[in-house]
Amino acid sequence: MLVSAHQSIGCKAIMLFGTDEQKKRWLPHLAKDWLSAFCLSEPNVGCDAGGQETRCELSADGTHYILNGEKKWATSGALSQIFTVMAKQKIRDKSGKEVDKVTALVCLPDMDGIDIFSKNRSKMSIRGTWQARIRFNNVHVPAKIFCITKAKG
Repeated sequence: MLVSAHQSIGCKAIMLFGTDEQKKRWLPHLAKDWLSAFCLSEPNVGCDAGGQETRCELSADGTHYILNGEKKWATSGALSQIFTVMAKQKIRDKSGKEVDKVTALVCLPDMDGIDIFSKNRSKMSIRGTWQARIRFNNVHVPAKIFCITKAKG
């Protein structure tokens, strides 16, 4: 389970959608000495990507995202050196209407505002990985380096 989650969902967004700089920065570590976690599931919406309650907002100066929310079942989250976090962001579509779109951000567990508050959560029939519950409280995520997929109108 640990290897499968790492290869299939933990680092997949970086492989598919990351910039060349992001791939050069993180993929060598992910191939050799880092473990990744995918942060999608939430207490109130489960794995429904469209129903995400975790939010990110681009700062006024455009340099970083402010990330807030909670993830319930982050596979390998208690052991990982890097997280791919799914969040909703308000953007203006082509008509100028404000809409919610899903964005993927990369976070490192030592960023200010990240709290891994429940480690090794039991999950039926899954062994060999450490599930985690993670809170993101006003985490400042540098936009240029850590945004994988920008929400588009």
